[in-house]
Amino acid sequence: MNKSRMWMILLFSFFIPILLGSCSKKPVSLQELALQGLYTDLYVAAKEDFSTTYRSSSLYYLALAQSRTGNVKDAFASMELYMVLVGETEASLASRLLMIQLAVQQNQNQIVIREASYLEKNKQLDEQNATWYYQALVTLGNVKEANRVFITYLKDQMDKTEYARLLLDTEASIGEISKAFSSLSVADVISMFDEVSQQSHSIEWANELVSFAQTYEKLTSNETEAKRLYKALANLCLQANLRVLANKYTSLAQGM
Repeated sequence: MNKSRMWMILLFSFFIPILLGSCSKKPVSLQELALQGLYTDLYVAAKEDFSTTYRSSSLYYLALAQSRTGNVKDAFASMELYMVLVGETEASLASRLLMIQLAVQQNQNQIVIREASYLEKNKQLDEQNATWYYQALVTLGNVKEANRVFITYLKDQMDKTEYARLLLDTEASIGEISKAFSSLSVADVISMFDEVSQQSHSIEWANELVSFAQTYEKLTSNETEAKRLYKALANLCLQANLRVLANKYTSLAQGM
């Protein structure tokens, strides 16, 4: 064998491992899958990675994939386990934001307050999470703290309509709602009554809202507004267990 041929064989044998290594499949990056929005692939990859490594970061990506594919209940369970594994002070900002979002969807107001409070202490509380923070506080009856959060983070960010809608969403006192409505047009108020009547509310609050909404019966300026108000009142009366009154408003709406 001549020397040139031998050198070629040696060089070829040297580069074979490099070539094979460059052609081998790179490990799947959970972060890249998440950034690309490939949540089905992310779910599979994160689940496999966590089952073999038990890394908390894999559990976060698993929860993210579950939430983005509509499996909110399992996503919330995954995030609860993540929080246990990493500890209260070691959770990442992204994980806290996801946890708040899932807690809102699962009506876990105590967790919303816990995580939002942590974000506030670390000056990381944005408008959306401040809104959820406020709503959770109102729902649990912590009115003083809710007012502080609203004045600090939300008052200057909302217009009058958004503020009124927020009060309705949190079943605030009728007194507060009345004040907010006083600066809105009758058409806007009726529109809000219509929206809120299609949501579920406590019987007690629905009763109070029916009484308040009735005060607008004489303020409607045309048949369209009146019909819309009657429909809203009919729905609210059903929620308040005022069935006779609900039938009355249904008949009034149908007769127009």
